[in-house]
Amino acid sequence: MKTLVVYAWCFSHGTLHRFKPRETPWCTATWVHLDAYSEDTALAIKQRAWGNARFLHELSPDQQVAIIGLAAGREPRADDGPSVAEAAANDRRWPLEKAGE
Repeated sequence: MKTLVVYAWCFSHGTLHRFKPRETPWCTATWVHLDAYSEDTALAIKQRAWGNARFLHELSPDQQVAIIGLAAGREPRADDGPSVAEAAANDRRWPLEKAGE
């Protein structure tokens, strides 16, 4: 009997990963699951979705944000940083220094 494999493309290592089903994945880097039952199909899915990009920096900024959100198991939120009012208050408290000071 053939053991099932879970396929994922790792944008940190630039390669296809194979995980055992129902086990915690051994790689904790930036990878995304590929819904495939064979290595050839997994690579075809990766190629259709992200072309020849092997690593995260080879993708567009929008694709990078999407991949990071998928890898983290959630979509990235736009409100993870300070509000405009908080940023303005911080700017008043810690103004940028002129060069040479």
